Amino acid sequence: MLLSFMKLMVNGSSISFFSIINVFRNIEDAVNSDVEYMHVVISNSTYYVNQINSSIGVTTNQVPKSYIPSLKIVYVIYSIFLIFILIQLLSIVHSAYGFTKGRTIGPAAVDPLPRISVIIPIKNEPIDAVVEVIKGLLNVDYPPLNLLEVIIVSDDDEAYVKELNNALGLTLKGINLDYRVIRRDRPVGYKGGAVNYAASLATGDVITILDVDTKLPREYFRRALDYLAAGYDVVGAPPFLGLPKVSTKFSRALTILFNVLAMVQVVGRAMIRTRRGFYMLIGNNLTMLKSTFMKYGGLCHCKADDIDLAIRVLLSRGRIGLMDVYAVTEVPSTYYAFRSQTIRWATNDIWALRKYARRALSMGFLNYIDLMLWLIKYPTAYIGLALMVLSLFMQLIGVLIPPLPVLILMIASDILGLVMIIQLLDIGRRLGYNILDTFKALIVGGLTVYALTYPLVFYLTKSAISDIPWMRTPKASRA
Repeated sequence: MLLSFMKLMVNGSSISFFSIINVFRNIEDAVNSDVEYMHVVISNSTYYVNQINSSIGVTTNQVPKSYIPSLKIVYVIYSIFLIFILIQLLSIVHSAYGFTKGRTIGPAAVDPLPRISVIIPIKNEPIDAVVEVIKGLLNVDYPPLNLLEVIIVSDDDEAYVKELNNALGLTLKGINLDYRVIRRDRPVGYKGGAVNYAASLATGDVITILDVDTKLPREYFRRALDYLAAGYDVVGAPPFLGLPKVSTKFSRALTILFNVLAMVQVVGRAMIRTRRGFYMLIGNNLTMLKSTFMKYGGLCHCKADDIDLAIRVLLSRGRIGLMDVYAVTEVPSTYYAFRSQTIRWATNDIWALRKYARRALSMGFLNYIDLMLWLIKYPTAYIGLALMVLSLFMQLIGVLIPPLPVLILMIASDILGLVMIIQLLDIGRRLGYNILDTFKALIVGGLTVYALTYPLVFYLTKSAISDIPWMRTPKASRA
């Protein structure tokens, strides 16, 4: 039928499509051969059982003996990759189930209310972004304002600091907020160095570390005190992405995708791992007693300050609390911004893997495995590409159905993958998104991750060997 269609297309044309017709003839012959072979195999159950239990599975033709050792090696590698993906899928499905459970703690009678120092580290940030985060703090319920101290620590030049002070002076005119902008003469140690410097000047008993693109919920400080009173060492609100600064189809899809995945990988992971396992806070908002901050030595002078702190707290048998309120943060508006953010997150994980691969063994076996799964979640995405390459090799040799153990792993991964997609669609529904929009967002996310294959693999490989420079995500007016 396909060949007849091609002949019809050629009639009346002065151009010869002889070579193209031959290509399609070969494709048609190969497909017909495969279909006929499958019919023979399926209709002869004895042959099918014998073949699928063989070391090479069911093939469309006789596999040359010289190819069999290579094919067996491919099956071993393929199976290892499938097992690895199965474990990751189980972890995600488990975390997605955790989101549906939910848990919270009751309010604590914190009296008197402590003084809170809010530290906002900035470098090359738009002035409007800094002004907006200060406006957001004014809407947080923590009266009176004299119990709130805001320290903006900048690694920018003097001209920028002067301009920022002027903008804040106009914004806060007539408002009795204790704030100051301090500038480091020696901007070393990344965000951690800036925060540690500001913490040494803070006068509050409680410290909140806040990113410039994050807006705290109204009840943030009171709920943070509730969790600290319940015995948690470090607490924070899970992120929820608001509307992007630059609204496009891409950024809107990313908003849905990030929110759904945050409910799984951040909220659900914390909800289900109450006794064992690894979960972490997102570094855009962290709150702890100043004494606790000093006990842990502050933040590391590294790019992965949030995950480093989370690992150190858990290694010290401390407790991390994920609050039941959400902090709104800015979604990357463009592919370039998403690319920068993804590369930074992925390389931060590899940095932590290099640092804690041995030291974290003291966490216990299950906790250690769970931490490793978290740290290698980005490389896992590209195992799918490796599986595609291996599948192509098997197709070229003529493998129709792999041996039974491999087939079982393939079916199991497909089933778990389907369960995961159903869970993600359900979580999207719970967040108020319709199923179609969530499904589109998952497709956009998957395609975007694969579009990042070459740069991400390059930076992941590079970060496994040495540190890489900080990659900034464009925000606010610079998005």
